[in-house]
Amino acid sequence: MRLPAALYNRMVARGLVRELPTSRLYFLNYLEHLPKPLRASASYIGPNVFAIGRRAFIVRQTSAFGLRQARKLDKVFYIVDDNFKIGSEDETLPADYRIKLRMLHDEAEFRILDVCDGVICANASAAEAYRRREGLRAVHTMHPHYGPARPHLPAARARTVHLALLQTRSHLNDVRSIAEPLNAILARYPETSLMHFLKGFDTGLAPNKRIVEGKPLAWRAYMRWRKRIDIGLYPLLDGGFNRYRSINKFLEYVHRGATPLIADNPAMRDLPERFRVKDGDWYDTLAHYVADPEARDAAYRQAQAFIADMRFFDRSLETLKHLVEA
Repeated sequence: MRLPAALYNRMVARGLVRELPTSRLYFLNYLEHLPKPLRASASYIGPNVFAIGRRAFIVRQTSAFGLRQARKLDKVFYIVDDNFKIGSEDETLPADYRIKLRMLHDEAEFRILDVCDGVICANASAAEAYRRREGLRAVHTMHPHYGPARPHLPAARARTVHLALLQTRSHLNDVRSIAEPLNAILARYPETSLMHFLKGFDTGLAPNKRIVEGKPLAWRAYMRWRKRIDIGLYPLLDGGFNRYRSINKFLEYVHRGATPLIADNPAMRDLPERFRVKDGDWYDTLAHYVADPEARDAAYRQAQAFIADMRFFDRSLETLKHLVEA
């Protein structure tokens, strides 16, 4: 089975194929930027498995059929965005999620690593963990690409300052860790609102009409979600699984036109200090950016400049081109 990328996209849109967010962010969104001959050779060949020419890319997990399809090609690369082993042992995560990660580690990852020619990781800490594995070949790092950025609306035009926690259930304890300062901010600043996708879970947030609770959206619906965000929050408790998180949320918040505030977790140390918030500083940091629209706009522009200076997109595209052409 070999479906052209355009046909694959139509099948995903019709719900005939379930797409992992990792596939879109770390592979498919880069395809349109490759040279035309490489784009023309891109295809879907199995569950979460794609090909460019004679190179196969397995994203996160696949079936026995997908693995067989990948092995028919000259080289196989594995795209992975989490540390499954560490996550399966992290008791701060929900029990069913730990079980899922344990299954991915025990049943999927080892079979894929046994045949792959290289691993593509979402962050430096994960890449270093894979480099320590005996016998593993080349390890590379790529960053997610969300496509064209949405416009940042100047803060002076906003009557309400919209805060957002765009995190899934695996982050429930992280969200709880900043519930107290968030409750205090909402109580002090009546012009603030908060959005999260953890409806039905005990987030620690006090009942408030300015909190909008949503249930997780399907991936394509989530990417079409266009609500205004002024400040994007990414709390992370230190340790375990969180030490292997990527800067994905930083990039997503800037893509959505929001000023990002990220926990000062070791996995986030490559981000500028201005955006990293220490455990006890969430209230003061939020109060500063809620009360000062000019500071909020300036921070957003600095985040844009940092992304441009670091060339996350360019370097990731160069990595993909190198793997395909080597």
